[in-house]
Amino acid sequence: MASTSNLHSLDDVRREAEKGFDGQKKSRRERKRYKCEKCSRQFGQLDHLKVHMRTHTGEKPYGCGECSRQFSRLGVLKNHMQTHTGEKPFRCEECNRQFSQQCNLKTHMRTHAGEKPYKCEECSRHFVALGALKIHIRTHTGEKPYNCEECSRQFRQLGVLKRHIHLTYFVV
Repeated sequence: MASTSNLHSLDDVRREAEKGFDGQKKSRRERKRYKCEKCSRQFGQLDHLKVHMRTHTGEKPYGCGECSRQFSRLGVLKNHMQTHTGEKPFRCEECNRQFSQQCNLKTHMRTHAGEKPYKCEECSRHFVALGALKIHIRTHTGEKPYNCEECSRQFRQLGVLKRHIHLTYFVV
């Protein structure tokens, strides 16, 4: 039977792994040995660098069998598949609203708590989600990144462009 003095916790093993040959603790940057040649971002594992490189190459090896959308990461494809299955395993205890991803539930919970951690530096308005702040900032910058290919109108939000296309060109 092994004595408890010979057992090491996972944290102990990690702390030892973080030390260099001289016994000094390595910085987080020193532990990240793999560097992207395009943007200088660093990674601790070669596989993480390989996945990151897809952001530069545009490679999307994972395809959805339902709608032909392509993805650079398998996890993102798996999340996407829930749009087809309708699966929403995460439920808000306050209002019973359901979500397909836990991060969306977490963001939603901020509405019940009155938490708005994202602040616009221009007008001091606060937002529940970072994405909502980014869209709001476009009202200050005038940026309209979504263009209608039919009439060249520009929009701040993708959803507004889609609604425009549906209402203007698909009226039954």
